[in-house]
Amino acid sequence: MVRRLFVPYPDVGSFEELNQYLHERCSALLKGNPKWEAETKALRPLPSSPFKCVRYTEAKVNTYSMVQFETNRYSVPVKYIGEKVLIRASVDTVEILHNHNPIATHPRVYGRHHERLILDHYLELLLMKSRALGNTRVYRPECLPPVYEQYRRCLAARNPKGNREFVKILMLNREYPSNLVTDAIDLALSYNVYNYDGVLNILIQLNTESPNVVPLKPEAIVNIPKVDVTPPNLSKYASLMPTGGGSQ
Repeated sequence: MVRRLFVPYPDVGSFEELNQYLHERCSALLKGNPKWEAETKALRPLPSSPFKCVRYTEAKVNTYSMVQFETNRYSVPVKYIGEKVLIRASVDTVEILHNHNPIATHPRVYGRHHERLILDHYLELLLMKSRALGNTRVYRPECLPPVYEQYRRCLAARNPKGNREFVKILMLNREYPSNLVTDAIDLALSYNVYNYDGVLNILIQLNTESPNVVPLKPEAIVNIPKVDVTPPNLSKYASLMPTGGGSQ
């Protein structure tokens, strides 16, 4: 059976795809089997909601705003430092809950002594210690669109508090779609706008729909009197010139 299902090795990208692949292959193998058909008639119906195959464990958020599960560490927002949390680990995700409310979700790591850090969890701390932005482990420019680091360098070169402005710009991803924030930073570069307020202004304009102007129908303006505006005679201004506008 193993050779039938795993030779050649199935080309899948997740456990969901693997489960679907196994379900389809097993169903095809059992189709027409009289013993299987007789057994399916005796099976009880599946429960209305699937059983959650998860493992629960308690942990305490350390001073680096991380919790440890098995041998690996996962970040949570810095405001939970020192708090006790509940870890809910499934086969592919690690979810951290505080007072039964989810505060962070990570893909589960199966190696040893690895870290999963989310930049957004540390933005409040970086806002206070913005000078450390370029050297911290949580800010990885390669994980962001290239325009982010390009803009950060321009900000830092023009403003001693440029990194702090940049952290505030990163926080905009909490309120606006990430693609719009990226577009706003790109436009700010092209307009030579290097500050948080400028990026926010561009972002608001990108996020605001233009009004749909519908022209009036001719029958709606038939009773409006036509107004003729006579253009001014600009030649009168020539009299204000000492030479009357002529050459000397």
